[in-house]
Amino acid sequence: MAATVNTMYFNGTDGVPFSVSTYNAASGAVGTYLNCDQNQVAVATSPDNFIVPKNCYLSDVIAGAATGTVEIVSNGKSTGIFIDYASHGATNAGRPKLAIPFAKGTEVRFKVIAALPA
Repeated sequence: MAATVNTMYFNGTDGVPFSVSTYNAASGAVGTYLNCDQNQVAVATSPDNFIVPKNCYLSDVIAGAATGTVEIVSNGKSTGIFIDYASHGATNAGRPKLAIPFAKGTEVRFKVIAALPA
C-alpha cells in the first residue's frame, strides 16, 4: 500500500476548530512516529510532532490507512490512548466519537504500535 494521510480534527475550547494532517508511511514500522503538519497536508519530511496551539480536544480522526494503530504521546509520555485505524476509516459513518483533551503548549506525537499496511 502506498503512503496515506490522516486528518485529526480538534475543537478548541474557544469554539474554533482546527485540524492536523498526519502522514502514514507505507509499511510504517512499530515504534516510529507519524509526521504531522498543522498548515498543509503532511509529507514524509514534516516534523513528527506538533504543539497544541490552544486548549482543545481531539474530536474525530479520519484514517487514510485501512489498518494499523497509533498511540497518542503527550509531552514525551505514553498516554495509553490508542487510535485504531480500522474503526476510523473515511467511509465508516459510525466512527467512534472522541473527546481527548489537550492543554495549550502540549507536544503531541502519534506512535505506531501496530504496523501500518505495506
